Amino acid sequence: MGLYAVLAYRVSLSLREIGIRMALGASATAVTSSVVRSGLGLVALGFCLGLAGARWAGRLLQGMLYGVGGQDPLTLAAVAALLATVGGLACTLPARKAAAVSPADVIRVE
Repeated sequence: MGLYAVLAYRVSLSLREIGIRMALGASATAVTSSVVRSGLGLVALGFCLGLAGARWAGRLLQGMLYGVGGQDPLTLAAVAALLATVGGLACTLPARKAAAVSPADVIRVE
């Protein structure tokens, strides 16, 4: 929800810029990929910080975990894959909104 909210807010702030880009010839695919790329950059940053935090917390909680180690690579990979999927879905909704911007409507507002 947080990633979606940040990207939706960023898209709403840059609607004028997106409209001008589209008026100058940018395709909806280019706008969509730009928004998704910026969102996936945030996801990658979250992965790096989360992996470091998980490794640190795994060492601290090693004695309390039963049946799985604190550094279990399968568990970390499964969680990373799940979060990548959810992060990708959270990026697509604001990207679709950005691609649907009408350049004439954006310019007309000013």
